Amino acid sequence: MRLRVIAIVLSTLASLVIPVVNAQDHLLPVEGVLVDETGAAIPHAKLVFKAESDALVAYTSINGVVSVMSAAGRYAVTISQFGFATTKLADFLVQSPNVDAFRVVLKVEPTDTDRGGMVPTAMGAQTVTSELPNVIADEHARESTKQRDCETLKYARHKVSCLCGEVSVCAGDICGGPSVYGLDDVIDVLLRDKHARTLQSKTLSYEKQRKFCFDADRDGEYQIVFMLHKKGVAEPAVVFPTGFKKTRKKPCDSIYMVEPVCPK
Repeated sequence: MRLRVIAIVLSTLASLVIPVVNAQDHLLPVEGVLVDETGAAIPHAKLVFKAESDALVAYTSINGVVSVMSAAGRYAVTISQFGFATTKLADFLVQSPNVDAFRVVLKVEPTDTDRGGMVPTAMGAQTVTSELPNVIADEHARESTKQRDCETLKYARHKVSCLCGEVSVCAGDICGGPSVYGLDDVIDVLLRDKHARTLQSKTLSYEKQRKFCFDADRDGEYQIVFMLHKKGVAEPAVVFPTGFKKTRKKPCDSIYMVEPVCPK
């Protein structure tokens, strides 16, 4: 009888166990491609996925591909790149895993050259419906992890198993502010998974706030990505592979030395 009572108690407790669900398990992969009117890929374009309470910043690869992990919901997506009219997806819906979520054609921004001048003229944002063709024809453009810019160069893997640190802009062993190299004060920092899909993002001011910290729900391999800008135009991404362990107890004091130009 006693054994039977114990069995019943254990069975009851088992039924009360609440499974642990990681926030990352609720993120859905979203991928798209940006091209110009000739069909050529547009690299380093900035996309801001804006939800009601949060925003995620991502950039296209050298192949014009953008890949993010996003929670289900509706987003206002703003797409910008120098020389092209800013485009908005007013009501972009994420509701299921969709590797080929969108394909957007950016139109060249009219310039004063067309009117007898020489300087690009800012135009209003072009609004595009989110009901876009669900096809990315160029198979090569899908290979978002095989990017042939600074992201593939041999930056040192950080041994510190955390996702926090401080950024410094350095040419060799000489470090200075971005302005020393003709760059903007703003630096975007992205957290990507090992498949180069953007998970989180932060925007830093080199003069005011150079420290950043991300959090992840699981141990594993990640990428810390830095996007420098020059006159508002994104430079090629600088990527540092890193690991993450939630059990780490030491302070996260990594210094990420980002070169102002893509090294040869």
